[in-house]
Amino acid sequence: MLNDLFYAVLAAGAHELGHIAAIYALGGRVERFTADPGGLNIRYCGGFSPAQDALIALAGPAMNLVMAVLSAFFGFFGGYFIGINLVFCIFNLIPISILDGGRIIAPYLGARTLYLDIALITALFILGLFIWRAAGNPTMVVASFMMLFLCLQNRRY
Repeated sequence: MLNDLFYAVLAAGAHELGHIAAIYALGGRVERFTADPGGLNIRYCGGFSPAQDALIALAGPAMNLVMAVLSAFFGFFGGYFIGINLVFCIFNLIPISILDGGRIIAPYLGARTLYLDIALITALFILGLFIWRAAGNPTMVVASFMMLFLCLQNRRY
């Protein structure tokens, strides 16, 4: 159990380091790094274009993918570490505005981002209900409520 938590924190740290590396590589700087119930947040400045913001958003999931591949290739940390990195990578690419995938497409959707957020969060909630019923795990149901709350709280619509 403690190993699993360690691996999840390590994967989350690698994810955020991917974003930070991209910010600095593109000439920006990190202003603030915070943690809240929705996850880790990086506030940065640099006057980036939407394409550069997309690269910064992609850098986190890309780092998780690299960590999973390196772990599989060199055999360190084991299967759970590979799995958690793949989950972080894929989950963060969902195009919900508070996730990296949403940060990539939001500049092109404008006010329609709200509708996509609601549709995808509803789909995750329904999927979560099926998972809860089949496996007894309510995590996706809880996560969908958290995402809805955070999306409404961060209203960029």
